Amino acid sequence: AAAGVQQVDTVVFSGFQRADLNTTFLVDVSLHIGGRSTYWDAGRNYFMYYQASERRWAISFHDPAAWAASGGAGDDPLSDALRG
Repeated sequence: AAAGVQQVDTVVFSGFQRADLNTTFLVDVSLHIGGRSTYWDAGRNYFMYYQASERRWAISFHDPAAWAASGGAGDDPLSDALRG
């Protein structure tokens, strides 16, 4: 984690109009974006990541098929986030 920033292992959301975002996100310390660990829903369909340039957190859809087909370097949301 960034200096002076404490990391949590679970984030629970509620109140989104999009029901599938009202879920629990668990930390994945093996994948960092923006200098911080990412957080994933149980199905790994959505991930939460830190946008360092904007100094904010964001949630994005993850398309495992597009990710796998591109070898992790394609035009999918996770690849975009990793590129910054």
